[in-house]
Amino acid sequence: MSQPVLPAVPTFPVTAVIAQEAIKLGLLLTVTDPTLGGVV
Repeated sequence: MSQPVLPAVPTFPVTAVIAQEAIKLGLLLTVTDPTLGGVV
């Protein structure tokens, strides 16, 4: 029996951003509310 194929889920590697708290906050805000303008 074959496994079902799952759709690709976008990932956000925020943990790869090191010592850039403002950038992390901007990424998280953009993911939370994509209508925010000028964040990234």
